[in-house]
Amino acid sequence: MTKKSLIIFILTMGLIFSSTGFVAASDSSFILDDATGDVQYYLNETLVDTLTYNNFDIKKVSCVQDGKDVDVELLLNDTGEFESSIDVMYLITIYSTTTFLEYLVCYPGYLLTGDLESEDAAVLDLNGEEIEASSAIDGNKMSISFDLSSSTERIIAVSAATTKTIGDYTYLDDVPDGKGIELEPEMTLTPESGDPYFSNAGETVQFSATLDEGEPEDYNWIWASEDISTKFETYNPSHTFKIPGEYYGYVYIYDGQGNWGFDDFTVTVNGTAVDDDSGSNDEPGFEVLTLVAAIAIAIFVFRKRK
Repeated sequence: MTKKSLIIFILTMGLIFSSTGFVAASDSSFILDDATGDVQYYLNETLVDTLTYNNFDIKKVSCVQDGKDVDVELLLNDTGEFESSIDVMYLITIYSTTTFLEYLVCYPGYLLTGDLESEDAAVLDLNGEEIEASSAIDGNKMSISFDLSSSTERIIAVSAATTKTIGDYTYLDDVPDGKGIELEPEMTLTPESGDPYFSNAGETVQFSATLDEGEPEDYNWIWASEDISTKFETYNPSHTFKIPGEYYGYVYIYDGQGNWGFDDFTVTVNGTAVDDDSGSNDEPGFEVLTLVAAIAIAIFVFRKRK
């Protein structure tokens, strides 16, 4: 290997290792397929039959997050078309780690007044405030894009429902099945954070979440706190707190199929602040040290070459 190739290799490896620390990337992707021909037909809120109604028959809903950018797609049955009427609603509910826990994507809008044009949609956050979004409808596909409030926010679940009500008659389809129209979604998983936790400054806290039903390792986990810039993606992470105080956060669990839950946690750190260069509760950063070392070695090799 030439010295030039060695420099490139060292810098590349340093950059790779620098990106594999504890901080979680804010990316999520959910694709939920739904059976067709399963639109529920109600009369006076009593289920009468299950049938094919292509304009309300959901085939798939997907939600892809890339940093703050979110792209949502609602796909109806192959011959379906979106109806523009005050009697209908196409609703997508998106749960995230910092909005507690929903965005509502409405067309033409259960929470809105009047009709909307076919190319319009509304995204509303938990407080009912409409946020800027772009949307398009092409046959049986609705595409919507909007930005989250923060690049650290993480989407953990998505669900969708379509409905049409005329007098005493209602048509409904949802994915995952059984969700219905969720304007106030309920948790389907019940984690326990295992708090309260206690520690002295400089000591490592071992977190460990449990689950009423199922095995923790079968699910995705996120431990997040405004007091700690680091996010952990396992049910039993550890962290060293260097500054005394009370710390609060939430542990989230989800499975990528619309099931999710969360619990809060507290950490009490006693003692005296640890005297080091970081001055914070973040990990000292193996990834940073690796990058610095890689750059130093590369500079050394380059100078020696000269």
